[in-house]
Amino acid sequence: MMRMKKRIAGFMAALFLAVTMVMPAGAAQSSMDGSEAVNNARNGVLQVNLTYVDRNSEAHVIQGGTGFLIGDEAGAEYMITNAHVVNMDDEVKNAASELFGVDFNNPSSINMQIQVVVKRDVVINATIVNQSADMDFAILRLEQAIYDRTPLSIDDDDNDLVETMDVYALGFPTAIELVEDTPFYVSSDVNIINGIVSTKTSIDGIKYIRHGATMTEGNSGGPLVNSNGAVVGVNTLGVDSTYFYSLQISEVTSVLNALGITYTSAAGNTEAPAEEQPQETEEPALPEEPEVPQIDKTALSALVTEAAAMDLSGYDDASAETFSSALADGQIALNNASATQADIDAAVSKITEAKNNLTEKAGVPMGLILAAAAAIVVVIILILVVVMGRKRKSAAEPDYSSGQQSRTYTAASGGQQNRSNSGGQSGFSGSGSVSSGSGETSILDSGDGATSLLGAGETSILGGGAPAAAATLVRTKNGEQIQIRKQLFKIGKERVKVDYCITDNSTISRVHVQITYRNNEYYITDMKSTNFTYVNGNKLAANQELKLRNGDKIKLSDEEFEFRC
Repeated sequence: MMRMKKRIAGFMAALFLAVTMVMPAGAAQSSMDGSEAVNNARNGVLQVNLTYVDRNSEAHVIQGGTGFLIGDEAGAEYMITNAHVVNMDDEVKNAASELFGVDFNNPSSINMQIQVVVKRDVVINATIVNQSADMDFAILRLEQAIYDRTPLSIDDDDNDLVETMDVYALGFPTAIELVEDTPFYVSSDVNIINGIVSTKTSIDGIKYIRHGATMTEGNSGGPLVNSNGAVVGVNTLGVDSTYFYSLQISEVTSVLNALGITYTSAAGNTEAPAEEQPQETEEPALPEEPEVPQIDKTALSALVTEAAAMDLSGYDDASAETFSSALADGQIALNNASATQADIDAAVSKITEAKNNLTEKAGVPMGLILAAAAAIVVVIILILVVVMGRKRKSAAEPDYSSGQQSRTYTAASGGQQNRSNSGGQSGFSGSGSVSSGSGETSILDSGDGATSLLGAGETSILGGGAPAAAATLVRTKNGEQIQIRKQLFKIGKERVKVDYCITDNSTISRVHVQITYRNNEYYITDMKSTNFTYVNGNKLAANQELKLRNGDKIKLSDEEFEFRC
């Protein structure tokens, strides 16, 4: 096949050179009306992305390309693109599996969606109505019509395709691939590349247009239009740097006619050609159409929306994981155009059951709280008994009016002082002026979260566990210094769940990492982040704990920090 294409390419290159030498100088230029019509056709060209939605409902673009709208002026709900744009090959599946830690070779374990970009990050989901791997085209149906874009008209009359006529390849500047920052294009970003038809040809029984309009990965799946802005082909592949191929649009319209899908003909007809409809009266695909309204996804859609907004941090890991799994399966069923009502009802039941079985995390047992309260009451009563007993004892002691007597007492500060009486009542009195004796215990707040119980035995009980001296994270891009003053310090983008919130980086996970202070050391743990955690360039596995040292370089997705302690 490639040898044949190269021979044809050589022949057509010579033919093209001969033609350009004899044709008028202005023949390769479109008219002003033609240029305006071609420019207006950009409004019907949109970006198509194949997207993976993870268990946290975050979307990641795997690949993408160009597509164009078909339909009538009332609103376009169908579009055409390449089949390879909306289907992954083995190389892409393996790369995505390694990046996300999910088996992309098992369709039942992943939630894949086709998304059409309306404007920047505003998208509409689409499903594949039909496709051909041999001819490399796919017919997509949008979940809702687009009213501010113009469907392109189609000229599928092969007689209108003549050699040396001007054609224009429409598409976006670059390929959409598995990268961290995905570009989102609008109609003003569409490139228009001019070329001349070399010949109409057939390869393996499939009709193609050979032309000189440069094909790139960015305009793959886009339309090839004539000077009137009507679609004559679908951008498909290139053979060499001089000539390229587009699938003749008549190969696509024959399928549209068979499926009864409306499109606008360049002749003004907005339906499939009338002469073909009687031949396709049985229309094998049409019996499935009445079944679509019968699939009631309302309950599942509402349940998925409600479940996705739930905060699972207050539930134990096992029940939360079961709930997340049921939610992911429900999202797959919701976006599956071929799902039956039984599939939808089963997904609703599974999510509902998992929701009802959510188990809250165990708190402090009520019995333990009551026991602690009772112990505190007993201690207070004992203190009151001791104090009252000492007051009675002091009142019962006689006055020492003569003789030299020495008294030793313990101050509240714990030190000892001596006082002497040389006679009379000028010395230590029996009224209990000493603040506490050696048998008493003072309950003191140490001011830093610790509680000390000081008595005759000098017993000290310190709570907390926080670092004696705070460690510091220095954020590389702005020099911000973050003090770590807790035993468990979490970093992520969900403010209610973390101690330090990163709001200006969407690639950070909700709870990305946890830094733990234990035995005078700091440890970092990856909390199953989507875009991973690196320490000194080494990636941490999910839930892996690693000891930190002064000067370590920490990278959360693409956000860099330096650890200092």
